[in-house]
Amino acid sequence: YSACFCLPPSVNNGNFIFMGGCSSGYGVGQSTVTTIYNPTSNTFTNGPAMLTARTNSNAAKLANGNVLVVGNWYNTGDAEIYDATASQFVTVGAPVTARSLALILPCTDGSAYVLGGYGIYGSPTYTDVEMYSPSTNQFTAVSSQIFAGETDWTVAWSTVYRNIADMKMANGNYVFMTYKTVSGVTSYRLAEFNPTLKTFSFLPTTPQLPDHDGTSAAPYAFWANIMLDPTNNYIYINAYNTSTGNYEDRIYTYDATTGILSIPSGEM
Repeated sequence: YSACFCLPPSVNNGNFIFMGGCSSGYGVGQSTVTTIYNPTSNTFTNGPAMLTARTNSNAAKLANGNVLVVGNWYNTGDAEIYDATASQFVTVGAPVTARSLALILPCTDGSAYVLGGYGIYGSPTYTDVEMYSPSTNQFTAVSSQIFAGETDWTVAWSTVYRNIADMKMANGNYVFMTYKTVSGVTSYRLAEFNPTLKTFSFLPTTPQLPDHDGTSAAPYAFWANIMLDPTNNYIYINAYNTSTGNYEDRIYTYDATTGILSIPSGEM
């Protein structure tokens, strides 16, 4: 099967688990196969099979050390938990919204917020938020929108390809990219999630990230992964010029301490 469409979260013993992926080399089908990577011995071994074949799913380690797996492509069904101690998957309730490429944000109390992503056939984009509770093994709706007083913002697909544990800033909040498209113009904003208070907010940014409409006047789309430097509290943001057809790349730098966005002049 091809590589999984879910970055491997770490588990309590320090290993990483790769889960699912396409069941063929052509980007189609789903897989139940998992692989355990041991960074100490630098070896891969077969892991337990998932209960549901998945691709375009996402996973995150919860506060109790278990890994929550949500989402699928061309398939609905329950979410599941990987219990690293027992080395097995157990089913949990179905999410409120059947989605692919959702963002999972672990909370301090052991729950997790699930948001954004797409429908299981690639559309629509979702703006709602739901919560997984480990005490009930169920999902409940939280809100129809991510940000209070704002509409139509969703999670950029690139965010979900990062291990969310690597996106925790110096203040303990998770950082991610959001976007919305109105009349052909896409706006982008960096956002943060407080895992203790369970609140979302935009990061104050000066100047704001530029809009994108694909023309030479607004050519840069923020499609790729954002990268966090936790030591210096910098966030690096990849952008692609879509107006030329060559997709030249540039990297913006956001200082999360000062809120200043540095805009480069060149391209790669």
